[in-house]
Amino acid sequence: MIAKSHRFWAAFRVGPTCLLSLLLAARTVPARAEVDSKMNESSTKLAKQLAQEMDQVQRKFDARRAALPTVPGSGGAPAYPRQAVIDLIDSTEKELDQAIERMKEPGLAGLRAWGDEQIEESRHKIEKPATVAATQRKALPNVVPLKPDPLEATTVGTAQTQQILGQIEKAIERIFHLADKDDLEVKLWVGSTPAEHATFRFWPKSSVQGVPPAPTIIQTNGREKHVLRGLYDYKASAPAGSRSGIEIQQSGPAPAGGMPTLRSERLDLVNGSSFFCCRFDENYCHHVNDESECRAERH
Repeated sequence: MIAKSHRFWAAFRVGPTCLLSLLLAARTVPARAEVDSKMNESSTKLAKQLAQEMDQVQRKFDARRAALPTVPGSGGAPAYPRQAVIDLIDSTEKELDQAIERMKEPGLAGLRAWGDEQIEESRHKIEKPATVAATQRKALPNVVPLKPDPLEATTVGTAQTQQILGQIEKAIERIFHLADKDDLEVKLWVGSTPAEHATFRFWPKSSVQGVPPAPTIIQTNGREKHVLRGLYDYKASAPAGSRSGIEIQQSGPAPAGGMPTLRSERLDLVNGSSFFCCRFDENYCHHVNDESECRAERH
């Protein structure tokens, strides 16, 4: 009888402690779920607003593109005034920036930088025409080049222009579709090999000058939820005592000893996958398709 009583009171003493642990765990799970739910709701609201803004940017771009005046170009071929095309590109970039700024979400800086980069590439193609004379001088330096056509500097062919403007259209449509489908966020997984548990810092690449935003930190091999799509700068640091490379940045500097190295890929969460791998033995980071590809034996 005494032994049974002892077991009863021992169970009573342990019971409340276990019960308290279960209650705490039960409260933690809903709390995390509630945080995720609020973040998902906020992301959906942001996506809806951005989709509306980008729809207006696209409509204005299409209207101005259709209104470009056609003039005689080099050799009499149909063309557009080069400055008119540049003005269209400049105004589109400004409107895209303003649309994203109106969201008042600092995390969208990376998406803005991605869009600006796409537009900037198109602008360079318009601003720097490859003249016939320049091409001849490069290919045949000992041959007297033909006299350049003055229209070549002030106009650009309609076919070339439409191809270049088509790239801008795709960039605008890409951002619109991501927002319209409520697909502005990803779950980013970052791995490292052969040194695991490295520190990976990343922050939105900004298209404007100023102090960079505070970085988000992931311990590899780990995952970060609710990362907004865009271009990101990053730095990966190997754990203390690691025999592999100490630090990897996007520039991919050559390791000690002057061994050749690959240039690390950019962290592009618009077109790239949401899996990123840093190989400290090669001083190289790049996108991968899944976690299994971030292993030394699979590379």
